[in-house]
Amino acid sequence: MNAIVRTLRFVPAGEQGAKASAYWRSRPPEERLAETLKLHREGNALFKGGHPAFVHTLELRHVRTG
Repeated sequence: MNAIVRTLRFVPAGEQGAKASAYWRSRPPEERLAETLKLHREGNALFKGGHPAFVHTLELRHVRTG
């Protein structure tokens, strides 16, 4: 079975990934659309035939900065 790993990180309001946002906003609309559709296809393939059995692990860590 192929594992899909996703990372979710909560950031303060002042740290919203300005570099990543600026990068994607600078990309042509065709590339942004292609990447969005790719994510949708991955999701559709994952749930084809119903929801697969999977183990959901939620790890919480408090990371001190500064």
